[in-house]
Amino acid sequence: MYQDPKYLEAAKRAGDFLLLAQLPQPQPAWAQQYDENMQPVWSRAFECPAVSGRESQSMMWALLRLAAVTGDKKYLQPIPPAVVYLRKSILPSGKLARFYELETNKPLYFKRGPGGKGHELTYEDDRTASNYGWLWDPELDLIQAAWQRIHQGTPVPGFVQSKAAAKPPTDAEVADIVAALDSQGAWREKDGDRGVMRDANGKKTTPPGGVIYSETFVKNVQTLSAWLGKQG
Repeated sequence: MYQDPKYLEAAKRAGDFLLLAQLPQPQPAWAQQYDENMQPVWSRAFECPAVSGRESQSMMWALLRLAAVTGDKKYLQPIPPAVVYLRKSILPSGKLARFYELETNKPLYFKRGPGGKGHELTYEDDRTASNYGWLWDPELDLIQAAWQRIHQGTPVPGFVQSKAAAKPPTDAEVADIVAALDSQGAWREKDGDRGVMRDANGKKTTPPGGVIYSETFVKNVQTLSAWLGKQG
């Protein structure tokens, strides 16, 4: 974006850290947080030393984008073993656990402590605390496909492969975004899983007014900003 090499160098240093942070076999993925000796450690009361299914996928996407921008395939090397490991770790439900126990690879969860206070570590997912995402959809097919394209030197849709400007949004796309705004200036989602949230008791509910996602807000504002820039 800024065409300044110092930002690319900073991104490369971040990528080099991710290479170092990958855990060894038989769990070659990433933890959520590390100490100064690069060992997985506790963070919040419900964030234990573990392999993280969600964050590992995020790390692979970051490495893929870095490989696409730099052309340096060293950032691709950690991904195949991580994908193999995570495929073996998919639960019978088809989901990835947020946390896998070090060494045993058992999925870990937290439930509320006595009186609803504190958190207790457990192997059972039937009474998990509702303030966290314990299960996540695997993105491994998409990650593997992107890895293959970048490895072969083929552009990946949605990735910034070079300094070339991304395709600007069309007038029709912008019109759809503006039309989706409600009277209060918000984008509300009411259909499918996007219209569901959890109430104070952790039960899924469908608010009649829909759900406002910051993710959708950011995406739409970015699109509108790109369109406005094109007008100038």
